[in-house]
Amino acid sequence: CGATPLVALAARLYGEWMSKNATASQDALALANAAALEAIANARTVKAFANEKYESRRYDRALTKWYKLSTTQAYVTGGYYALVYSFCSQLLVPAALLAYGCELVVSGSMPAERLVAAMLYQSMLQEYVGNLLDAVTSMYKSSGAAAAAFALIDRSPRVYNSGNAVIADFSGTVKLSGVHFSYPTRPDKPILRGLT
Repeated sequence: CGATPLVALAARLYGEWMSKNATASQDALALANAAALEAIANARTVKAFANEKYESRRYDRALTKWYKLSTTQAYVTGGYYALVYSFCSQLLVPAALLAYGCELVVSGSMPAERLVAAMLYQSMLQEYVGNLLDAVTSMYKSSGAAAAAFALIDRSPRVYNSGNAVIADFSGTVKLSGVHFSYPTRPDKPILRGLT
């Protein structure tokens, strides 16, 4: 039972890290998907300007970022489970309990049957505590995904469409004067520069 607070602390730290990593991983994957979708939706334009390699590299960079985050998550998860569960919970705690129990049995303070029962109870309790901490860790990870979803729901639009004026009959010309435009995903690459 002395290891439970340490295991709980490790689970909390791991869960908080997983939450941040899950959010970053989802953002990286969303950027990769946006790059691919933009290139596919504008395939003719990409091809007309011979930009296939550029779009491929842009997608590859975004996907590489996601891959690195996912790989880091796999390593951290492997280390966490190896250290916390395999080493601490499944090796150190039972070994300490067995060593102390053997000392009590040899000194005559406790019958051997009670040591066996204590070992079985400890094994079951350790499994339940492990399941509980797994659930807490999953909740932390899910909170990262939920935070991203709620951020999308709660965001304010960049352009507010307000008013109720309706033009009944429109005729005439449209005059463009000093029109500038760039895509939101690439604001540093202007498409229209002062079109008049």
